[in-house]
Amino acid sequence: MAVELWILGLLFIIGVALLFELTKKVLKVLLFAGLIIAALLIYAGLFIAADMRSLQQDFGQASNV
Repeated sequence: MAVELWILGLLFIIGVALLFELTKKVLKVLLFAGLIIAALLIYAGLFIAADMRSLQQDFGQASNV
C-alpha cells in the first residue's frame, strides 16, 4: 500500500510539473498574441484618429465656403 501511494504521489508530481510546463507555454503564446492584438488596436486607433481629423478639416473647409 505504501509503495502504491508513493508511485501515485510521484505520478501526481510529474503530472503537475507537466501541466505547469504546458501552462507556461500557453501563457507565453497568449501574452504574445495579446501584445500583437494590442499593437493592432493602437495602430487602428491612431489611423482612425488621423482619419477623423482629416474629415473634420474637410468639413471645416466645406463649411467656410
